[in-house]
Amino acid sequence: MEQREEKFDTLVRFIEEDALNGKNYEYLGDYYMEENTEKAYLCYENALFWGNVDEEEIRNKIKELDKKNVNHHKVSIVILSYNAKEIMKGCIESIRKNNPKTAYELIVVDNASTDGVVDWLKEQNDIVLACNQENVGFPKGCNQGIELAEKENDIMLLNNDTIVTENALFWLRMTICEHPIGAAGSISNMTEKVSATVKGKETRSMEEQLEYARYNNVLLKHSFECRVSLLGYALLFKRTALEKTGYLDEIFSPGCFEDLDISIRLIQEGYQLALCYNSFIFHYGSTSFKKNIDWYENLITKNFYVYKEKYGFDVDYYMNQRDDLIEHLPNDTNCAFQLLDVGCGCGSTMLRIEGLYPNAEVVGVEKCVEAVKIGKKLAEIYEMDIEKQELPFEKSRFDYIFMGNVLEQTSNPREVLRKVKKYLKPQGKIIASIYNCGNVKNIYGLMQGKVYETERYGLWDIKNIQCFTGEKILRLFENVGLQVKDITYLENELSEGEELFLRQTEDMPNRVPQELLRAYNYILIAEN
Repeated sequence: MEQREEKFDTLVRFIEEDALNGKNYEYLGDYYMEENTEKAYLCYENALFWGNVDEEEIRNKIKELDKKNVNHHKVSIVILSYNAKEIMKGCIESIRKNNPKTAYELIVVDNASTDGVVDWLKEQNDIVLACNQENVGFPKGCNQGIELAEKENDIMLLNNDTIVTENALFWLRMTICEHPIGAAGSISNMTEKVSATVKGKETRSMEEQLEYARYNNVLLKHSFECRVSLLGYALLFKRTALEKTGYLDEIFSPGCFEDLDISIRLIQEGYQLALCYNSFIFHYGSTSFKKNIDWYENLITKNFYVYKEKYGFDVDYYMNQRDDLIEHLPNDTNCAFQLLDVGCGCGSTMLRIEGLYPNAEVVGVEKCVEAVKIGKKLAEIYEMDIEKQELPFEKSRFDYIFMGNVLEQTSNPREVLRKVKKYLKPQGKIIASIYNCGNVKNIYGLMQGKVYETERYGLWDIKNIQCFTGEKILRLFENVGLQVKDITYLENELSEGEELFLRQTEDMPNRVPQELLRAYNYILIAEN
């Protein structure tokens, strides 16, 4: 076992040093022959593509795997087209340039384009093309493409406004070789950054990002994290999982939420979803939909309610990933700790922590029955109301306890904190977020007779039955014997009227500091 770990670490180093050397993938294929012959096949295929190998020797290894009937499937890459000729050409050319021809089939469904892209597509010898006489939208168009795919192929749904970088598809394919993963998605410049070296707003040029991809798309010991949902701009499905789950639900046409919906259905069928750290795909970002911003925003609103009605509860709300709390965990991602997430929803935050901290033990409690039904298929989640039930854990067990805007929804927050405190280790920390009722947006709205009641977030979330100022929060924690070690806050964007109100009240006697009026959500770290 130790020798295999050493061998793997050596291969990690080799591929980090030269990710375009076929010899390294031959070595990786030899490694996987002992445990996953499907992965071994893909490695040998990649070795032939990148070269610097004895081709006859590699082909003989592939023949031996064929004799053993090792499962290996090409990928049918389904791309929708709508009036973006040059963008489409760039996408297709990146696939051809960076992947062996034996690895994929290209399928394009055009939704009544008028810019000449159809003529170009018809000239291509390696594309299966379907041309619609009207724009049928994303879900239906993708389903058309899936129907055209070779029946044994895995399926990748790929936006045309993407650049498939070197080895990005290879590592996605390697990931779905693992059971019970049913789908794998890439990271990109447009979505949440999961790589430790890529955080915050993207500032690099496209050329710099493509160069980055070469060094990102390599062998990793912990190459993916499980997710509750994946985004559909670059999403690879294992064919058996897709056929069992069903294709995209066309009720979401022309698009939005169909990727989240199929994510939930895959989980319900017993599959896991993987977000691959080592598969970076450049994404321009919804070039077709966002040409008409008002229409796009109305579409999101409409399909959100379709999504909510389909599942009978606000799935999106309970999928919220609390990066604002996660960022207060240790910088050392190799450290081991135990963490309890109170009000964990479907487990998105828990899965993120497990991905970032492989040695962490994470459990959650949630009172929403529907959320638990989804989340417990992926993580250790208990259905319970923390106010009414005792937690099923040993006292003094946890190094960290997350409480993401939970106290606002309790009838007796002091007793809840007392209860939770018992499960902290002596030097353990509670990391909590609490909405600030003294936020200027709330005050300004009340003075205008407006209450921004919502079902989803903020002070006016209809699930809230408590409200807090910063001073009240500090007293609450101190009264139960918790020492507040740090308190920060998040701001929200203010309107011109709210900014004017702040300026006009600057001279008001005893007015709290401006930063506290701007704070809409406090983040506290308290120790036992």
